[in-house]
Amino acid sequence: MLVQIGDFFTYPLEDPSGRIFSTSIEANTMAKAYLISIYNEIHDSEKLKAYAVDALPALQAHGATPLARGSEIVSKEGSKPLRAVVMEFESLDAAKTAYESEEYKVALAKLEGGVDRQLFLIKGL
Repeated sequence: MLVQIGDFFTYPLEDPSGRIFSTSIEANTMAKAYLISIYNEIHDSEKLKAYAVDALPALQAHGATPLARGSEIVSKEGSKPLRAVVMEFESLDAAKTAYESEEYKVALAKLEGGVDRQLFLIKGL
């Protein structure tokens, strides 16, 4: 079923999978996603440097925008990490694709055993 929105275009209310969509353009805007990496320990700074050389270009090749990266962190609750990184992607699928890319796997192999960190992907609002 298609619905006319203004004079510009029609918008499907239901896709082939049966999911129902709002006719609001704003409600159907895809949420951004974020890669967040929290470094708790750095065991080998040379491995971290080698990883960093390849990791940023690999993620950027898949649409990543660096938002925050470094060690100047003000801890308000819990223990303060040594370092943190926040990257923005157009969608959670884009973030997954970047993380699982061959380019990023090459970078990740250089880091193995060099740090203790948490890395996760999260969908924005």
